Amino acid sequence: MDLQSIIYTHLLADSNVTGLLADYSGSYALFSSFAPEGVTLGERPMLIIDAANSDENDDTFSEEYRRAETFIRIYAKSGGSEASLVSTAEAVRNSLKSWSPGAVTGGEMVNASVSGPVTAPVASPDERGRLITLTTLIKDQ
Repeated sequence: MDLQSIIYTHLLADSNVTGLLADYSGSYALFSSFAPEGVTLGERPMLIIDAANSDENDDTFSEEYRRAETFIRIYAKSGGSEASLVSTAEAVRNSLKSWSPGAVTGGEMVNASVSGPVTAPVASPDERGRLITLTTLIKDQ
């Protein structure tokens, strides 16, 4: 099961999220693991979905489940208003928080819980970021 792809597909389908993101090569600045080389931060944020930082079996006697936790990082250029960064982080949080149970590639989403956004670490003072933690429970197919 590719958790990054599942999250990517979910967020890409949410116009409340994509409408706030920067553009990148004719699409949205929505990436898995890291931003491609040469991407520069602007006022409109980019979003990075990390690989799972924990992925554990949570099985019962009759069914197989996976509980996984991953980070979604949101970055924008420093200076100016924090409004675009905060709005994007809240839109991502709301999208993930309201993820209803149902089929996803490789299984069935049982539950998605969200914490954050909190301040994310940045590489330079020219950047600002937010971090959201997503914990999913997915029933394996």
